[in-house]
Amino acid sequence: MTRLAAVLALLFVIAPLVASACGGGGEEKPVATAELPEGFPKDFPTFEKASLNAATRASTPQGEGFVVQWVTEESTDKVRSFYEKELAKEPWQVDNVQEIPDQPVTVIAFARRSNRQEAGTVAITAVQEDGQRTTIAVQIAVVQ
Repeated sequence: MTRLAAVLALLFVIAPLVASACGGGGEEKPVATAELPEGFPKDFPTFEKASLNAATRASTPQGEGFVVQWVTEESTDKVRSFYEKELAKEPWQVDNVQEIPDQPVTVIAFARRSNRQEAGTVAITAVQEDGQRTTIAVQIAVVQ
């Protein structure tokens, strides 16, 4: 297993914990309850009409990683279009876009053009809860 794969595997373990920490449910609207962790890439595109729900940073011997989740009332199509467009620009590049069969999820894999060891995914999911919302779950690994 490569070092990047090891860090990404760790992030996939952390991601459900972040998602469950977001809580939510009921009649409440999403509110910003977190701040971006120190070291989160400042040049990573963020969807303007989204509220930051949760964020965490994990350090491993191979490097560090970030798991961040935003929520928006905008459509999944609008969010997907934004990330496909913005992650195709310098300094990022889109490696793959995949629809998850039978699920309302799109996953965009990306990497930094100048450092392929900085890579991650954006998972865009429709949530039917008190109306429709879209969650934006970002995982980024930085292998050192």
